[in-house]
Amino acid sequence: MILEVKKNNKELAVLEFNDGKFSIGHNCDARFSKFLSASIKKGIPVSFEVYDNNEKSFAMLTKIVPGSEIKPYMLRDFLKSEGYIVNELHPEIDSEINDLLKDVPDDSPDKRFITDRLPKMSHLERTYVLDALKSA
Repeated sequence: MILEVKKNNKELAVLEFNDGKFSIGHNCDARFSKFLSASIKKGIPVSFEVYDNNEKSFAMLTKIVPGSEIKPYMLRDFLKSEGYIVNELHPEIDSEINDLLKDVPDDSPDKRFITDRLPKMSHLERTYVLDALKSA
C-alpha cells in the first residue's frame, strides 16, 4: 500500500508499505517526519468495537499499538484523525484505468470525470471503475 499524506494542499510525504515495514519517500516534510517518527516510537491509538453480552451493546475501546505492530490501515486512520489528508495510491490500478481510457477522446465528459477524480478515489472506487471499463 502507498499512502500520500497532505495538509493544507501541500504534499508532506509518500509512505510505502512492503512486507510489514514502511519507507518514507524522498521529499518528506521535516516537521511531518519528526511527528511521524515520534508517533510511531510511542505507538498510535487504534479504536475498535467490542460487543458486551451483558449490556447487549457495543463499546468503543482504544488501545495504543506499538510501532512494530502498526499496519498500513492503522497509520492511515491515525493520520486522518490528526487532520491530515491521506490518499491511498494504487499505481497498478491507475495504469490499467489509463490504458483503457487512452482510446477515449480527451473531450469526453466521462474521461475527464474519471481522470480528475482518480487521485482522490479510494481503492474500492478504483476497482469499481476498472471493472466497469473492462466490461464496457
